[in-house]
Amino acid sequence: FIKKQGLDRIFHECDNHMWRLGDRQIPEGIIVDGGSDWFALTHKFVAYVVNTQDELVTQLKRFYWYTLLPAEVRADGSRDF
Repeated sequence: FIKKQGLDRIFHECDNHMWRLGDRQIPEGIIVDGGSDWFALTHKFVAYVVNTQDELVTQLKRFYWYTLLPAEVRADGSRDF
């Protein structure tokens, strides 16, 4: 799944083209799982993710910013926030 979704690669969109910038590692301690593009998030969860200064959440936001298909992935444990 990780290779199929490109999670082990860094991407950046520019000029209507998705550029592959290089390889990367999944953050240590993170277990990723794939699934459908359909999902629901509670207001409380979204507010936490948007407003928190938590180091783990900040690192995950940075990681997924350069991900090819971020909507198809969830970090195991995200339901525990």
